[in-house]
Amino acid sequence: MKLSIVFLIILSFATALILALFQYVYKVNSSGSRKWILTALRTTSLFLLFVLLINPKIETSLLSTEKPKLIVAIDNSSSMRHLKVADEAADIYERLKAQTELQNKFDIRFYKFGSSTGVLSSLDFQDTRTDFSDLMNTYTSVYDEDNSPMVLITDGNQTYGNDISYRVSGLRNQIYPIVLGDTTAFEDLAIDRVNHNRYVFHKNKFQVELFLSYSGEGMAEAQIEILSKGQRKYASSINFNQQNTSEIISAELTASDLGVQNYKVVISSLDNERNVINNSKEFAIEVIDQTTNVAIVYGTPHPDIGMFRKSIMSNEQRKVFLLQPDEYLEGSKDFQLLILFQPDERFREVLKEAFSSKQNTLLVAGALTDWELINSVQSMYQQEITYQEEQYQPIINRAYSPFITRDIDFEDYPPLLTEFGEIRFNSEYNTLLYKSIRGTQINQPLLATIESNDEKHGILLGEGSWRWRAQNYIDTESFEMFDTFMGKLVQYLSSNKRRKRLVVDYKSFYNSSDEVVIAAQFFNKSFELDKSASLLLTIENSEAGVYKTYPLLFGESEYKIDLSGLPAGTYQFELENKEERITQSGSFKIIPYDVEKQFISPNVNQMELIAQNTDGQLYNYQTVDELLIKLLESNQYRAVQSERTDVSPIIDWYYLLGLIALALSLEWFIRKYNGLI
Repeated sequence: MKLSIVFLIILSFATALILALFQYVYKVNSSGSRKWILTALRTTSLFLLFVLLINPKIETSLLSTEKPKLIVAIDNSSSMRHLKVADEAADIYERLKAQTELQNKFDIRFYKFGSSTGVLSSLDFQDTRTDFSDLMNTYTSVYDEDNSPMVLITDGNQTYGNDISYRVSGLRNQIYPIVLGDTTAFEDLAIDRVNHNRYVFHKNKFQVELFLSYSGEGMAEAQIEILSKGQRKYASSINFNQQNTSEIISAELTASDLGVQNYKVVISSLDNERNVINNSKEFAIEVIDQTTNVAIVYGTPHPDIGMFRKSIMSNEQRKVFLLQPDEYLEGSKDFQLLILFQPDERFREVLKEAFSSKQNTLLVAGALTDWELINSVQSMYQQEITYQEEQYQPIINRAYSPFITRDIDFEDYPPLLTEFGEIRFNSEYNTLLYKSIRGTQINQPLLATIESNDEKHGILLGEGSWRWRAQNYIDTESFEMFDTFMGKLVQYLSSNKRRKRLVVDYKSFYNSSDEVVIAAQFFNKSFELDKSASLLLTIENSEAGVYKTYPLLFGESEYKIDLSGLPAGTYQFELENKEERITQSGSFKIIPYDVEKQFISPNVNQMELIAQNTDGQLYNYQTVDELLIKLLESNQYRAVQSERTDVSPIIDWYYLLGLIALALSLEWFIRKYNGLI
């Protein structure tokens, strides 16, 4: 506290005392203790009042001790049960919880991981995949800046996500893996992976890549077969030994039947092989008889063109042709969708022909777009011409009705550069993305679609959307969400079918370890999203004897149900709105494949590499006590004592007002009681 404040407080006390003495001692010539009590009360009330007016600030130093955090992550995937180490993992968990000395030294945080990562409340070892990358994302985002080592209890087998070896690169904290399972080497033949396209054209040949491996010390001859409907479609033999432990085989098959076709890859088993589950694997393809042809007509090269091409062609059902305006005019017009990229004067005849022939289009505007030309050749919309540029960020419209847009939300996506000014629509349109400037949404579309009679048109008012695909990869480590979004836009614009009031989103087939999600949207007669519809989903599998009905619940922007856990097989479904009797039906297949049962031993090498890269150490079930001793005795993990200074002004001390009121009340009562008032 400053010296001047101390002086004022002393002066205040002296002033209060002098005033009280003047009133009750100097002016009143009486004896007894009453005058001194009144003097004390008056001095107290005046002094406290003066102190409140001075309002000094009181500094208080607080010492706090923060223990280092110890992160314990336990593998909750079904491979832990398959390798018979679930009980060992649960036992280690209970031992760590019961370690009083460890809890005194560390702030222990328990997590479980598998299909996803979360705070540990219970273990069931039922997760259908092991995603180390999701665990590491959670760990680095929350604890990377702290002195927080991790104890990783797992069998080391990763079945989903990016390789954990890359995720721990540059990590500042230590990881101590406890690898569970029998590390004894057994002879084993396995089908590690099957690569194939999801879609194949009817009567075309297609390639299937088989990744095969052998574990053992001797020699082994294996027979490989690919079967479909009980018939052999491919057969081969291969020899393995200690030097040749893996092989890649490329098999060529013919897509003879339309629809979803199931195949089964089988590799012969050894006489003493312990795990034969990984000796077979089923996969499926969808045989189609038509493709969607998309033409991108451009005048000037731009990164967005490559983005559109890659994103659209991520679905094998679609082909993309890059054409200059004159090439488009001279060639075939057998395209289901025409993407007009930044039209200028060179596009005049292309635009006239496209709009006059009722061709489905997606117009992508930008800094080089000739809006005077576009305004003159069509009447669906008119852009205000200001000869100024502006950057707009996207905000997704969750009430968009033509198709379902889930998963991707465009939050914090980079802005697009386009013409500043208002666009006016002369036709009915639907906004998919709104414009936003510096976080403020503008009631103007950035991406909109128009449906008129038998033609559909889209307009994207901005260039630079290649950054959106890159941002999606940064956020999710995959292009899948963005490519799915673009695929739905292309699918809608390239089809001449009228939109339906009940829209269903699902895949034709799923692997049994995948999430089986069916989503739907229902619209009223004005094509406004109805959030209170009564939707019932009925699924049937006559072979498995499954017949169930589920109500669909509305989430953020759609009705959705998760059917994960259904047994493998072919399912027919019907989705019905009970109130208006509007229905949609379809079918899907669940392919039997449990990736968590493909392993016969823990992945010790991978976990040892992680321990080395993070300056940690590898342990097993028998050496858990050694890890506990290391953590307890290590001087690397110490509690941190910090001092915090709190500054609070006297005027915030509300009880001082109470003391003033109490002193004045007692003074009044004594004077009143003694007839001095």
